[in-house]
Amino acid sequence: MIEVVNTKDMLTVMGHAHDTGLLTKREVEACSAVTALVHTLIASMYELAHDEPDYEFDRGHFKLKKKTLAGSEPYINMFVLGIKVLTDPYGDLIHIDDQA
Repeated sequence: MIEVVNTKDMLTVMGHAHDTGLLTKREVEACSAVTALVHTLIASMYELAHDEPDYEFDRGHFKLKKKTLAGSEPYINMFVLGIKVLTDPYGDLIHIDDQA
């Protein structure tokens, strides 16, 4: 299960890059889609918003501190929308708690 939590101060994603050799094809698809959204969010914050995001990104774990970001909010909102779109076909694999 991929767990996404979006609060006013923090965005976290857990469980999106486990050992893909142990996953079903559908689980790999869901993990790959979420990982692609995370990479796109990071690139957008640097390249489009010209922010210096404070984040941790490791296998299966992404944590973004939102307090220091000046122009990245639209890209964070787009990321959250992308996750919500993915819950339609992968709702049993992806859960989002959007508290922001």
